[in-house]
Amino acid sequence: VVYLAVFLAIPISVLVSLLREKFIPVPNPQLASILSTGLSAFLVFLIVAAVYRLLWRLRPQLFGVENLNGRWEGWYYRSHSNDICLTAHEILHQTPLTISVKAFGLQEDLENKSSSITCSFVQSSGTSTPTLIWTYHTAGRPNDPGGDHDGTHVMDVVHEGGDWYLRGKYYNNRWHRDQKTRGAWGEVQLKFTHRKPVNGIGIDTP
Repeated sequence: VVYLAVFLAIPISVLVSLLREKFIPVPNPQLASILSTGLSAFLVFLIVAAVYRLLWRLRPQLFGVENLNGRWEGWYYRSHSNDICLTAHEILHQTPLTISVKAFGLQEDLENKSSSITCSFVQSSGTSTPTLIWTYHTAGRPNDPGGDHDGTHVMDVVHEGGDWYLRGKYYNNRWHRDQKTRGAWGEVQLKFTHRKPVNGIGIDTP
């Protein structure tokens, strides 16, 4: 994208200068130069942004990461209670530079929601797929002894048998009143289902 901007800068600058002289004559040479430079920069920005969006939509692999936008459904294991719960994650607004995630869980027939604070992809040497690392905040539910808490997911992006999966672990600082301890870890496995978000748990089986 940077190379494209540099490549376009000179021809667009020349074209804009010719068009400006013909249709927008400016007697002051300094003002004319500023006007031409501003118009050229604006046009280069529009073209590069359009190409950037098109490439991301058609060939996200060029940016070193797959387009993971959409809904992922599965389960997570909780270490402190030794049980398995339903969960769904929704990756929203992913671009090569930004990403946000929401997660929905089902515990004791009550739904909770977590929202990402920060997200990033990490590419380790010797691996062909990246790891998604995201830190989240969960707002406590009414009468929830754990209250508000934060945590982090570390999830490998796996392409297997024609399907995409997110597999990994999570860690949090949730308070467990019954055990008088803080913090837990767990395992998560999710399968990509579709692009459209549901904004809720919306599943019946792991």
